[in-house]
This record gives sequence, C-alpha cells and structure tokens, in this order.
Amino acid sequence: RMWRFHEALMFYEAYARDIGALRNDPIVGELVALLDDEAPFLRYRKRDYIKRHLSYRLYSFKRRHVSGYKKVMFHLFKLSGSAIAELKQPFVKPLGQGKRVTPDVMARLQPLLRAGDVFITRHDDALSNLFLPGFWPHAALYIGTMRERVEMGVHSQECDDRLLEDIRFIEAKKDGVMFRSLAETLHVDALMVLRPRLSLEQRREVVLHAMTHVGKLYDFVFDFRKADRLACTEVIYRSFHGVGPLSFELCQHTGRPCLSAEDLIAQLLQSGHFDKVADYGVEEDVLRVY
Repeated sequence: RMWRFHEALMFYEAYARDIGALRNDPIVGELVALLDDEAPFLRYRKRDYIKRHLSYRLYSFKRRHVSGYKKVMFHLFKLSGSAIAELKQPFVKPLGQGKRVTPDVMARLQPLLRAGDVFITRHDDALSNLFLPGFWPHAALYIGTMRERVEMGVHSQECDDRLLEDIRFIEAKKDGVMFRSLAETLHVDALMVLRPRLSLEQRREVVLHAMTHVGKLYDFVFDFRKADRLACTEVIYRSFHGVGPLSFELCQHTGRPCLSAEDLIAQLLQSGHFDKVADYGVEEDVLRVY
C-alpha cells in the first residue's frame, strides 16, 4: 500500500502545475483545494516512505547475509560434529574391546520396557564426551514393540513394513532423527531407563509427537528455538513437553537455550513425574532394576 501511495505522490508532484490549473473546475476543483491543504502532510508521508524503504533494504541485506552465515556455520558444525562423533578417546578402553551392553543384557532388559520410556546412554570412549557436561551425553525414546504400537493405535507409516518388527526407538544421531532397532540404540557401554507416570493415551500422544519428527536433520548447533533440526535430547523435549503435567525449562549452554542429557535427567526426576526403572554400567557391569 505504501508503494502505491508513493506512486500517487510521484504522479501528483510530476503534474502539480496541471492539477493546480484545475482549482476552479466545477468537478475536481474541491479535490485540488484539498490536495493543496494536505501538501505538507503528503511531503511528510513521502519522507516516511523513503525512511521505511531504506530501513527495509537494510533489513533485507542483513537477513540475506545472516541466513547465509547461519548456513555456513551449520555445515561447519555438521562437518566437525560428524567427525567428532566418529572419533574415540585413546587409552580409555583396551583395543578391540566391545561394548559393555551385551546382547544378553539387552535380552534381560527388554521385558522391563514400556513404550514411552526414556533411555539415557553413554559410550565410554566417545571423544564427544569431552565436550558435553556430566557422565551422561545422549538420549533416545523407546516406542515399544510392534505389538505395543498396534495396541496403542500407533502406526509407523513412515517406516518400511519389513523393519516394523525390529524398530524400538526414535533417536537423533548425526544421520538425523530416525527409527532405530534395539541393537543399534543399545550398542553402548552404559544406560539408564526413566519411565513417565502417564496414562496409555498420554504415552500414545508422546509417541505420535516423536514420530512427526522422524526424517529431520540432526541439529549440530543445539538450538532448541527451532524444530526443523533436532538434537537427541530435543526429541525427548518435543515429544513430552506439554503432555499431561510434563514441562521442561530450557537451560543456557554456550549462549543457546537447550537441554543436555544431564539437564534432562535432573528435570525428569525432580519433576516427580518420572521413575528410574533400571540402569547398567554406572559403577560396574550389573543390570540394576529399581
């Protein structure tokens, strides 16, 4: 609208003499007199338009360059984050030693699980442990067996039918937010299982929330203000936040509002709405059930 108003002002200024000559015209004379009276205001509106136009041009310039800067920084974080995720700390584990969570541990743990459980996990020798606070660095959401999901009325349409039986988790890793098998997610050295005190319908809501994020990219900058890319703990945050009595308070880490795995554990247990179900590998290689 301001552009059209500006065009009208340009026309008025270009033909001001011809318009003034119509001052005594019986049809438009009254309008010409009105334009004369409003001329100071019209000039003010023209200045206002120019000021706003320049302001918008400056904003547009900044927006384009900030957007480009963010894209560049994201890809730098992605490259460095992906590299760090693959690197191991030397001398932490004997060469060739496998993960402490063995298939036998997984088999003993599986009957204890329920859709909606939150898993916190750790790789002892991951280099990324050096950059993350506390003992626990990672989180994943357990969505149950195929039978549980059918009973809950949850359908995994995004997933290949041949893999439905194997799927147990939704987890964000460097390759993005994806459905994962038990063997993949629990290929770790230590784990903790936390269970929400929610009804069946509320747990169904949690799983459905999580499924809406499957296929998104991993958030290497850990910015919880946006949902187009998700870090591992953000999958938990966006799946549970606002369901029933559950809510989270984001914490500041390196100037960004987010939740580390340690923040997540503290808030889940302190809320009174989660219980610890089991852990393994915290002090020794023993599966402890609570």
